[in-house]
Amino acid sequence: MLLAKDPKQRPAATQFRAHDWLLQDGYVQEKQPNRNPDSLGHLSYFHRAAMFSIASGLSMQDFQGLYRVFQTMDTDNSGVLTVEELATGLERCGIQQDAHTLMAILDLDQDGCVSYTEFLAGALQHGEELTENQVRYAFDMFDLDGDGLISMHELRLMLSGDGPLTDVLPDGQTVEQVMEEVAEGDESISLAQFREYLTSKRNKTSIALAPPLPGPR
Repeated sequence: MLLAKDPKQRPAATQFRAHDWLLQDGYVQEKQPNRNPDSLGHLSYFHRAAMFSIASGLSMQDFQGLYRVFQTMDTDNSGVLTVEELATGLERCGIQQDAHTLMAILDLDQDGCVSYTEFLAGALQHGEELTENQVRYAFDMFDLDGDGLISMHELRLMLSGDGPLTDVLPDGQTVEQVMEEVAEGDESISLAQFREYLTSKRNKTSIALAPPLPGPR
């Protein structure tokens, strides 16, 4: 089932985990860290990519308090956080978040660690409302030809990173499903639809990396 070429024919992760083959007697699953779905905030890969785009336009000076938190957690001064550093840092800050869950959310490029930009992208879920300039900055990064709309081709290119063109995203959604959800049936995404999507998704998250953030200095 998982080898089906057509992404629409492949089961999503949640469907696969519920398959009888995995639930039969004698099947041994590797113990995984407890991941509360509520703490994931139901964040889609596209939403995380959009927040990363916003974070990439901010500097360390924009949120100095958050950067100090990141530096405190980065005990080996490598410029990235391992899951162990994240767990220790969260405990030290008194933040009740599962480190493995946060790592799965924050590690956008899935390289096993969290950069400052990824860290900031996650923290933006918990701070002040996004500004119009921030939303526009992210939108313009996806709108590769600058025509004021994000086409299916542009969406696929941006969500594929430096690899081959993506059909299915790490969260199990197809690019077509993202377009359907964000554009609400249209063939491209407008700035207004992009803004509405970010706002609605952001208000459902429960990521906490630090106390609620003030606006940028």
